[in-house]
Amino acid sequence: MLGSKIKIVHGFILTIVILISTNTQAYFVRPVVTFGSQVTDGLMLNGATSKAVQFNDDARSTVDLSTGEMSLFAQGNGSSVSSSAQGTMGDTINFRNGMGTNVDISFGLDAILNATIIGDTPNSSFLGWSIAVAVFETGLVDHTNFFGNALQDDPGDIAPVFFRQISGNQNSPASDIVNFSINENIESSILLESNNVTLDFFYLASLFGASNGEVSSYTLDGENTATAGITVAPNVITTSDSGVFPVNMTTTNVPEPNIFGLLGLGLLSMLLFLRARKVI
Repeated sequence: MLGSKIKIVHGFILTIVILISTNTQAYFVRPVVTFGSQVTDGLMLNGATSKAVQFNDDARSTVDLSTGEMSLFAQGNGSSVSSSAQGTMGDTINFRNGMGTNVDISFGLDAILNATIIGDTPNSSFLGWSIAVAVFETGLVDHTNFFGNALQDDPGDIAPVFFRQISGNQNSPASDIVNFSINENIESSILLESNNVTLDFFYLASLFGASNGEVSSYTLDGENTATAGITVAPNVITTSDSGVFPVNMTTTNVPEPNIFGLLGLGLLSMLLFLRARKVI
């Protein structure tokens, strides 16, 4: 059936091309760039785990599932242009022997915004960004409809195990924007309630610019990457459908071996000293 949950948020947040939805999750990477009405969609489903697309020098996106990174860039020159760079990736991950422990989720966007203004009157220009993480029980949604369901704004939406979105913007700027830092981070945890849990993870990041009127140029540079991460407790066994998604293990702090050596040397020195005193 058609992916009926495809939605556009602020004109740039989600799937642009309607695909067939099977409601069977597979790993995927999906870099997408737009410039005006031009759309370049680099969806790779159950294939390569890294993909890059671009439109001239105005928009580019790279998504790499093996590192959990997205590199995004969008710019516009002129008083009536729009461009965007978007990245989406997803994978199915199984957790074993982890009952009662947490899966720590993280996703961060690091970008810089610059814009040149040629007037000081209000305008309808839009310069925005967004990141989101959604987690579902496996097999309920896929790359075409996860975001629409995660929003939970229709009665029939499938509820996620976890969802969080952070968005920001610099709308209708009245003066130049110089090296405005965009630092957005999602951090949370999911409790594993059994020793065999399988979940579908989705990550999304977007940069979008639309100049209108008095914005003569803008640059949204997110090539310092948006980075996703999952961390589990020691002894939790994880596998992913892609075989490459980075899952890090927490570590327990233990004394370094050289510390033990120093302690042993100190005790030996003390014993020799006491023995020498006894002999004397």
